[in-house]
Amino acid sequence: MGDPALTPFLLISRKWISAGIEMTEEMVEAALKLAQAQVDIGREEARRTEAKRKEEAERLAATKADSYGSAEHPVVYYVLRGKYVKIGTTANLRERMRDLMPDAVLAVEPGGRVLERRLHGHFARIRYSRDREYFLLTDELQEHIDAVIAKHGPPPPDLSVLDQSV
Repeated sequence: MGDPALTPFLLISRKWISAGIEMTEEMVEAALKLAQAQVDIGREEARRTEAKRKEEAERLAATKADSYGSAEHPVVYYVLRGKYVKIGTTANLRERMRDLMPDAVLAVEPGGRVLERRLHGHFARIRYSRDREYFLLTDELQEHIDAVIAKHGPPPPDLSVLDQSV
C-alpha cells in the first residue's frame, strides 16, 4: 500500500478498462511502467520546482544584501516624509537613507532609473511637484507599496532616522 505508483496505476487501469482494453499480463506491466514513469516525472518536476524556488530565494537574498550597502544593482525605495512618499533609486541604500533621514522606509525593491521613471509616470497625478520625487500617500500608492513588500519582503528595520544611531 505504501507504493506511490499504486494510485496512478489504479487510475490508468480504470481508464483502460472503461475504454474496453483487456487487462492482460502485458497490459498490467505496461500500466505499472506508465504509473512509475508518472511518479518519476512528478518527483523530477518537484525537484526542479524546489531548486528554482531556492535559486530565486538565494538571488533575492543576495540582491537585498548587496542592495543595502554598496551594490552593483540599484534599488527603488519608498520612504515616508510627513504625508508624502519619496520614490527614488540608489545603489547604496544605507548611505542614501542617512542623507534623506526619512520618517520611515516603507519598501525597497530591485530596480533602477527605468523602474523609478515608470513609477513616477504611473503616480504622476498624485505628485507633489513636477520637479520633486514626492507623492501623496493615497490608497493606490499604499496598495502598490504593500504589493512590493509582499513580493520582496519588508525593508530592514534599521534604515529610518528613528533607528539610526548618530
